[in-house]
Amino acid sequence: MEENKNNMNQQEPYDEDEIDLVELFAVIWRHKFFIFIFVFLVSVGAVVYSLMQDNIYQSKAVLTPPMTEKSSGLSRLAGQMGPFSSMLPSSLSGGANIYNSMKNLLENQKFLTGIVKENKFYNNLFENFDELKKTEDFNKHKDFMYFKAFKNAISLSQDEESGFITLSVKHEDRFFTKKAVDVLLKNISSYMKKNELQNINLKIENYKNEIANASDIILKNKLSEFVASLIQSKIMAKAQTYYGFEIISEPYVPDELDKVGPNRKLICIVAFVTACILSVFMVFLYEFVKSNKDHFKETLKDKK
Repeated sequence: MEENKNNMNQQEPYDEDEIDLVELFAVIWRHKFFIFIFVFLVSVGAVVYSLMQDNIYQSKAVLTPPMTEKSSGLSRLAGQMGPFSSMLPSSLSGGANIYNSMKNLLENQKFLTGIVKENKFYNNLFENFDELKKTEDFNKHKDFMYFKAFKNAISLSQDEESGFITLSVKHEDRFFTKKAVDVLLKNISSYMKKNELQNINLKIENYKNEIANASDIILKNKLSEFVASLIQSKIMAKAQTYYGFEIISEPYVPDELDKVGPNRKLICIVAFVTACILSVFMVFLYEFVKSNKDHFKETLKDKK
């Protein structure tokens, strides 16, 4: 008899678990119509929402730092100069330096805001811009709004293995994406060229003074060689269409079918799965509240 009791006690937890599982399915089955309708409505809403979203297009340019015979010669000369190698133009410092320079520029509010204003990109970046600019709040933070809207459309990345830099713009207007990338490339190049020419001119003047004051003939010759190379760099910089980088892949207007977003299939799948989980949770919550209704009433009475 005692052995039978022990066996019954050992089986009891298993039987309770089995009964609970059956009850859970029973609860779901009792509310199957609510679950079906809820999931159906959410799924239909997700489909409608995804179809209402505008297509997003992307245009991009792939860049690489230039490596010419001129830059190679300057690098060899810089190696011979030792401590004087700081006179080397920054564009010859490698891909990482160019990437960091571009990244810093694209995070510069004044730089991006200037591009938006100069090219009137605000008409592309904001819906109903004519109405928006009439609001006091927008006008108060206008420059920041231009910067954020344009920055959110821009992407910059660098491949660690090849060192190639990719500059891209995403937007609903596929023609705007290509125009924006072109404008960014020209403005980035122009900005870096201007700064580099100022830097080179300053170095040339400083080292001309050093040459005039130097008494060592060998040092004078070395400095003269480097000044000549800097002048050559200055001439080459002025002649380049794009300074600091070369374009491997030109930006282009994406085809109407070449969209990068939105992912309508993913939106619908996520909405369906979420609706299933939420509806089941709502059903269990309802059953829990219902089964403990009397207990809640007694608790409230005791508190009163």
